[in-house]
Amino acid sequence: MAAKLRGSRLEAEVDRARADGNWKRLSELLHSMKSKHSGMDDMVELVEAELELETFLEQQGEVLRPRSDYANELREAEMLLKDTIDRRSGATTLEAHLLLAKLHYASAAYSEALKDIENSGMELANTQFRTLRALRLVAEVYAIKGFCLEALESNDKGMGKMKSLFCYEKAAELAILYVGEIEKNIVGGSGKGNVTASTPSPTQKSEKLGNVT
Repeated sequence: MAAKLRGSRLEAEVDRARADGNWKRLSELLHSMKSKHSGMDDMVELVEAELELETFLEQQGEVLRPRSDYANELREAEMLLKDTIDRRSGATTLEAHLLLAKLHYASAAYSEALKDIENSGMELANTQFRTLRALRLVAEVYAIKGFCLEALESNDKGMGKMKSLFCYEKAAELAILYVGEIEKNIVGGSGKGNVTASTPSPTQKSEKLGNVT
């Protein structure tokens, strides 16, 4: 059935599988995405990298414990994401940066993960998420940023704790928004969101988070 899908129908199925975290279904759909005239050529590298990353992390158990030796096993996914960032633009690039941050965090490359987050632009005001998957990723990555800041805690531990706490609060806020959007889309069966969340403006960011380097 997946082989017959293309265009808007294929895009809807891909969005739904990604929103649900249904990696088996997404793997089946990837074959259709790679076919001629699929209409989703610009998403192939991103989805392929996402599949490799998420299935690998699932195999490590429910609780992710970052390990530097994961980097070798995730090398291909990393290359695909970097290729996506170099060749694509817009929402696809945003999601590639977020997945790269997740990959680097899993590999205990905390400084790299923070750079990915900064490069994603996810903290710009009124960020619009094209899909529910993007919204979920941003929620996850705010939590990841908090973990990274704690792992790289500077001499000013009090300020570091405040920055991390803000990230965790933002992650929880977006997770609640994500659940609400999922509930609204259950009947419609769509993985699309076009949700606009209130993210910190550059001024708010400097007040609450400081500059991450």
